[in-house]
Amino acid sequence: MTDTRISAIALYHDASSEYPPYPAKVAPEIELYQQVVGGYIEAVNLTLPNGVQAVMFVNEEGKIFNLPPNPLATSVARQLNDGFGDQVIVGNAIVVGVKGCDEADVPAEVVAAIHQVHNELRIAGYVQTLREQKSEQS
Repeated sequence: MTDTRISAIALYHDASSEYPPYPAKVAPEIELYQQVVGGYIEAVNLTLPNGVQAVMFVNEEGKIFNLPPNPLATSVARQLNDGFGDQVIVGNAIVVGVKGCDEADVPAEVVAAIHQVHNELRIAGYVQTLREQKSEQS
């Protein structure tokens, strides 16, 4: 039997900033993506400067349902989607690669970009904590 699963990376809104998300093998099915995001899906296209592409599925009605912001998914979308602007992704997201019209393994370059964004957010959070501590001591 052939394994038709692909590697995907879930970006949970409440994930610990301590550990970056890693890809896992999943069945490339809309129902699974809907389960991860908690509702109907909407695609956010992602493109690296070298042309490598992926797609992030998010909850289409996340803002209507007042889902919590997802800083990691938002930052990834802002960096890898020129037209994303100042929008905010809410709730969970899942990222997969694209091959033609089909989903494929999330490219290693996209995983590396997500890890870079994760590290930048973690460092920014650490700096913010230090500033707050310094402010409290003053």
